[in-house]
Amino acid sequence: MMAANIHEADAASVLRTAIDDVGANPLVVAPTRGVVDAAAAVATREDAPTARLLAAAEPFQTARRDFFCATRLADLAAGPDGIRTGQSVGDAVVVGDDRAFALVSCGDCAGAVSAVGSDADRLRDGYETAFADGDTVSLRTPGRQALLERATEELGEAVAADLRAATAAADDGVGGDLTDGVSLLVLVGAVHSRQLYRLGSWAEDADLASKATVSRAKQRLEKAGLIETEKVPADVGRPRQRLHAVEESYADGEALYTAVADIDD
Repeated sequence: MMAANIHEADAASVLRTAIDDVGANPLVVAPTRGVVDAAAAVATREDAPTARLLAAAEPFQTARRDFFCATRLADLAAGPDGIRTGQSVGDAVVVGDDRAFALVSCGDCAGAVSAVGSDADRLRDGYETAFADGDTVSLRTPGRQALLERATEELGEAVAADLRAATAAADDGVGGDLTDGVSLLVLVGAVHSRQLYRLGSWAEDADLASKATVSRAKQRLEKAGLIETEKVPADVGRPRQRLHAVEESYADGEALYTAVADIDD
């Protein structure tokens, strides 16, 4: 017995529909980096049901080096069971208690073929076994939601709002191949005239990056002409550096993201 198939413009839209339709306890099987990225974004949206991810080891390792995908994966890993990996995980599918979907490529579009009844049971049993046999993962990257909540509390609502908008632009695939969230943090901090020391301390406390990494990101943005520094007196020791964006404001999160993504190193 077959249920309605899915036809969408991209893999993320297919996954969103499939996760919502398969019933309770959805499991996403991701054999490629593209499916890992889409699953990380779709399965961690606010209204998504709690999902699990079984990812092929190689694309998962590349995904975890991308700040934007890794912070989403960390959110997903924080859920019950979370994420498992395996050397070979099979096809791209979404399985749940009610039905299953096998993802397919349709040239310029994406889709999924659905199954219910015994066909879905067979798929679910096989992939649930593969998930149970998979390797558990430990992500050293903080989760996106926790990171933004901490930014709100410690760096201010304005900084957190811009950081949220810029990371959302990355999730939406606005262009560029930026994987460095630290440079984006420094630019957002400069827009709001934050001190370099404060940004570095916050990033280190949040397990995002070391002070040295934040300092290198500052130098990169300074060299690119995006930010300037101002020395300010400190109570003890050398003067601190306050950051200022050369462009005083950016229209939206996409503009912030694009400014950093377009840096030619």
